Amino acid sequence: MKENLSGKCESCGSELYFNPEDRGLKCKACGRVDFFDVEDEYSKKTIELETLTVISKDEIAKKSVTRCDSCGASFTGQYVTLATKCEYCGGNMVVDDAASHPDACVPFSFNKEAASIKFAEGVKKKFLAPRAFKKNPKPESIESIYVPAFSFSTQVDAAFSGELYENETDSDGDTYKRRFRINGTEYATINNVLVECSDYLTQTELKQIEPYYMNETKKFNQAFVYGYSVEYYNRTVEESAKIAREIVQERVKKKILSRYDYDGVNSLNVDYNYHDSTYSYLLLPTYRVNYKYKNKEYSTVMNGQTGKIGGNTPTSKWKIFWIVLGILAVFGGVVALFSDELFREIMRFVR
Repeated sequence: MKENLSGKCESCGSELYFNPEDRGLKCKACGRVDFFDVEDEYSKKTIELETLTVISKDEIAKKSVTRCDSCGASFTGQYVTLATKCEYCGGNMVVDDAASHPDACVPFSFNKEAASIKFAEGVKKKFLAPRAFKKNPKPESIESIYVPAFSFSTQVDAAFSGELYENETDSDGDTYKRRFRINGTEYATINNVLVECSDYLTQTELKQIEPYYMNETKKFNQAFVYGYSVEYYNRTVEESAKIAREIVQERVKKKILSRYDYDGVNSLNVDYNYHDSTYSYLLLPTYRVNYKYKNKEYSTVMNGQTGKIGGNTPTSKWKIFWIVLGILAVFGGVVALFSDELFREIMRFVR
C-alpha cells in the first residue's frame, strides 16, 4: 500500500487529517482519502515494579523538536503539538525527533460532530444532572487531543494473611462480630494499567472515562495524529510505575477479598512478588468539552474511543436533597431531619 504521510493531498495540495470514519487521511478541501498501513504489534519494554527500575530505557527528550514540512521552520518545547498549523506558513508541524514517538496509539473512533451528540446522550444518563440542563446541553467548544499515558502489565504472586469478620445475631437478638483468619496465595495477571502522565488530564479524570478497548491499540503511526493536538509526557516512567503499582495492589486485594463472605476487614497483609512486568508509552484519544450552565463555566473530558464522559457536570441540589432525605428515612432519621438547626442547614444548601 502506498502511504502519503506528507500531510498534503496529492490531488489538490490541501491539508490532510485523520478521519475516524474512513480510518484514513482525508483532504479538507477535495475529500480524497489516502489509506496507510496499520500494525497491531508494538513495543513493550521491561520494568521491575519492586524497584521501579526500567531495564530497557527509552525516554523522551526533555525538549522535543518540531519542524514544518512546507517551510522548514523549527520549534522546540517540552510540549509538542502535532499536525497543527505552522505560525509562519500554515503548513503541518511534524515531530523531528524519532525518539519522541510513542510506542502505540488508540485512534479516535468518531469526530467532533459525533462528540457533540455523544455528549448530549451522556448528560442524559447523569442521574444528578438538572432536568433543564439535560434538555439542552450545548457545548461551547470541543477540543480533540491525544493525551499521553503509560500502559503497565504484570504478573503477581501475592502471599496474604489477615482477619475478617461477619456481623451475626445471637439467640437474644444481640449482634456481635465473628472474627476469622485468612491466608493463602493469589496469582493474578494484570494487563493494561493506564497511568496518565501530563498536566492535561488527571488520573481521576482518566479513571472516570475508562475503559479504553486496548485490543484496538495500534503501533504508532504519525498519520493517526494529523489534524489533532498531541501532548507529550512530563512524568517519568518510574513515577508513573509507582502509581501503577498502587493500582495493581488494590486490584489484587479486591481479588483476595472476593474469595470470602465478610462484613468488614480487621487486617490484611499482602506480600507482592512481580514478574514479567512491561510498559508501553501510548496516546489516548480524548475530547475536552467546554460549556456553560446558569452562567457557570464547566469543562469535562470524554473518551474519544467510546464516548464515555467524565465528571464535573452540573448537579441538581434538589435531587441531592431528596436522596439525603430518603437515606435518613431508611436509617430512622426522619425525626432528626426536622430539627430546626439541621433543617435550616439543608435549606441553606438547597438555596
